[in-house]
Amino acid sequence: MLPSVAACREFLAVFIAPALYFLYRLGLTVKEIERAFVTTLVVLAISYLVHYFRMNLEAAYFSPDHSVSSLVTFDPWRGYRLRPPTVAMFIITLVAPIKLFYARSPLVKLAWGAFICILAYIWFINSQRTASASLLASVMIYHFMFAKKARIGLFFAALPIIIAVTTVGIRILFQHLSTLDPEFDGVRYKSYTIAWEVIKQNPIFGFGQQSYSTKTEQDLLWWKFHSSDLGMIGVTFKYGFSGAILYVLISYLILSRTISTIWRYRKNFGESNALLFALFVFYISTTIVFILQTKYIFMPGLSMVCLGLALTSIYKHRFSSLESSRT
Repeated sequence: MLPSVAACREFLAVFIAPALYFLYRLGLTVKEIERAFVTTLVVLAISYLVHYFRMNLEAAYFSPDHSVSSLVTFDPWRGYRLRPPTVAMFIITLVAPIKLFYARSPLVKLAWGAFICILAYIWFINSQRTASASLLASVMIYHFMFAKKARIGLFFAALPIIIAVTTVGIRILFQHLSTLDPEFDGVRYKSYTIAWEVIKQNPIFGFGQQSYSTKTEQDLLWWKFHSSDLGMIGVTFKYGFSGAILYVLISYLILSRTISTIWRYRKNFGESNALLFALFVFYISTTIVFILQTKYIFMPGLSMVCLGLALTSIYKHRFSSLESSRT
């Protein structure tokens, strides 16, 4: 159990939420917090493009230093490319057009317009079809079902259809995967079967988190086994049904808190908050695919959850102060 606990260091990211909230209570304004975060994402995107042209990507890919080689990925149709900060790109791609629309200064508009061109080029370099489709689908879901409180009924009306389609889709996927060679295209299916057998042996708390300093999942189970590629089955494998239930509850909690804050923000200020909107769309995209991908157990997704919890707590305090002052 001790290697499992020691391997969970990235979960210390949860302290981001209380740290930001207490900074706000100590005098830092919520706009300063949002500005710092958005500025960080802008710098990160520009830095990505600079290093994309600066580095010898092929040499980095074959570098004996794992910290260097892990920065680069390769496939035949996209070639060598830096691994993109996908979550950061997702958020800032949603924020940038809103900032451009609300900018008052022509110079600021020009800067945001140029930055949107940079973002478009980065998306073009990586050709992340799944992430792009997820972004567009999530924006559409937000506007059709969550943009106004009255539209939430559409979500509940569509929920049975969503569950039925998801269930059928997963069944068809597994039937297809079961026909593939387990050493090649069928790696994922064999990994699922291994994970399920382990879950049956450890249903409550799971197998635990691997540590690369001791024994890995590949050492113990199969050389191609990676629980991180198995979505909710992988979460249940590592943390049991208690962990899976907790993951689902956190997904619901962050969605509920963020959309209620967006509605209250619009009611109090008469406009939408760009960062809250972007975070909520990210949470939608993560929830859509959580059967196959579970981003909240890794640092990028976990950080976004913590940021959302911090901002919703801060705005809840601000709204209470505003509403009490009016009465």
